[in-house]
Amino acid sequence: MFSLKTNILIFQLCFLGILTAECSNLTDQTFGGADKDFCIQEETFNESRIVTFYVSSFDFNTGETDIDFFRYRIVQDYDQINPITTRNLILEYTISIYSPQMGFHSKTDIFEGKLKILGVTGDVVVHNSDFSIYTDAISGYDVIPQIDSYPSQSVMDNMLSTIMQTGKLPDGNYSFTVELFNENESTPMDRIERSIEVYSPVFLELVTPGGNLSDTTDTKIFSTYPVFQWVTDYCPDCDYGIRVCEFMPDRHSSLSEALDDVSNIPLSQSEDFYKLGNINSFQYPSSGVIDLQPGKYYVWQIQRSFQSSVGPENSLSNIHLFKVESPGIGEGGELEIIQTLIGEGKYNELFGRDGELRGFKISGGSI
Repeated sequence: MFSLKTNILIFQLCFLGILTAECSNLTDQTFGGADKDFCIQEETFNESRIVTFYVSSFDFNTGETDIDFFRYRIVQDYDQINPITTRNLILEYTISIYSPQMGFHSKTDIFEGKLKILGVTGDVVVHNSDFSIYTDAISGYDVIPQIDSYPSQSVMDNMLSTIMQTGKLPDGNYSFTVELFNENESTPMDRIERSIEVYSPVFLELVTPGGNLSDTTDTKIFSTYPVFQWVTDYCPDCDYGIRVCEFMPDRHSSLSEALDDVSNIPLSQSEDFYKLGNINSFQYPSSGVIDLQPGKYYVWQIQRSFQSSVGPENSLSNIHLFKVESPGIGEGGELEIIQTLIGEGKYNELFGRDGELRGFKISGGSI
């Protein structure tokens, strides 16, 4: 059986920087307005879009975290004619999860609770860490916390087991709803619902140009301005960078050794990768780089960067090798271009000993 502190930790893991709205008095939301005493306003939000959340960012003994995901401000409506008297305010919150990895195959409410803030006479700043059963004061006001409902012990056990297997918050959509009430009133003064999508990028693989060192047949290209392409899993908040270096067989014993040598791109040797943004293809530029030369081999690699709850994180692709050829180089002459386009197997089938196009040559623009 897990302790209440552990249950609160899971709550904190699920409640991560999800609130991003201005005070509803300033928007078209349903609640709030000139007839209400207070409304909710976002004061700060972690501007770096966090992609991956690690368990190590949280204290398992207390369920606390020092990560500043967001701060909410409960704001008085200063436009009211009548002065505001002392109020007991109640923040009701609900956490919902859609995460097949944790067994939630549809949006499911897993936590519901309240924070009763006593004797409010001014603004109240609420931090993400305040949503805890152990909170007893916020902005100098006494607080009475209450959790109304949370998952059964078996569900909690499964959630914690899933989280601990990877050390990360599982992929999914995490929603948080907060409503602000005056004590003993059933109509909310304000309400905000926000959600965040959590995903951990894993897959990153190069497509073209080039290939492995052992397979040089398919590594030839006929342009000094090739288009580099790679494939990756879903990550709209990831950034990518590229590095291209010359590979010299008499100098480099491996592709990685060549990649650690002088780079064609980035041109500045103080940089490891040339920043590209969130794209998966890139054409070699005509300026600001060391030009690619026909007859030489080159290696390239992609770096993926994203924010996690423990700071910036990078991952690297595999390394590809390619050779820049010029039409007419080699025994195959310009037919090498066709071989590159259709592949060695199809080329041998058409132009080989028993091929339908055996003996044909390129003349002008036709065979």
